[in-house]
Amino acid sequence: MADYNIIYTAEDNEDYLWNGNGFDLLGNKDNEKLLFSGNSYSKKDLPGELQKARDAVKLSFPTDKHIRLKQVEIPVNSKSDSTGHTPHIIS
Repeated sequence: MADYNIIYTAEDNEDYLWNGNGFDLLGNKDNEKLLFSGNSYSKKDLPGELQKARDAVKLSFPTDKHIRLKQVEIPVNSKSDSTGHTPHIIS
């Protein structure tokens, strides 16, 4: 099982994390912890979220003629898997 983050790389090669409404600059020290902890999307939701992110890029970065979006897989723990992170806090 995997979730995905969506990363936009701007023309100036800065990376931004799609948060579902806009983009958070990943090069900003305050935002580095956001990578893999912001909104994540299942494989079935990914096409719709990629389209929303593409539309937002056109509004937020209107001079970017070559939109570069990538999906980054985030491994998620299962009961038998010791890698990745757990999507829910177990109490």
